[in-house]
Amino acid sequence: MDRWIPGVVSVAVDGHQRVCTFEDGHTQTEQILDSSTTDRSFRYRIDGAPLPVTDNAGSFAVRPAKEASLVTWESSFEPVDPAAAEQLSGMWEPFLPLVLANLKSLIEGQG
Repeated sequence: MDRWIPGVVSVAVDGHQRVCTFEDGHTQTEQILDSSTTDRSFRYRIDGAPLPVTDNAGSFAVRPAKEASLVTWESSFEPVDPAAAEQLSGMWEPFLPLVLANLKSLIEGQG
């Protein structure tokens, strides 16, 4: 993750817990809720994200697609202030394609 998610400088994994450290020093703890090597997928919950949100969770899966792979990343959260929902979604929405493009470049040996 520290090679393809902007701002992440280190990642430590201990069992089903992952701690990401960011450039500014804050940490984000992620609980891996379940994973499957057969399905090449996992679900997670984030605690300590810098955004004012709760119920921050997501899933990540890699599926075969002809001569390539299709990566699907879904993310959801509830804003602490419902009036900020549109603003938070607007901040987060362009981030996912950027991160997935970084991952693609890394896998293809360009990153």
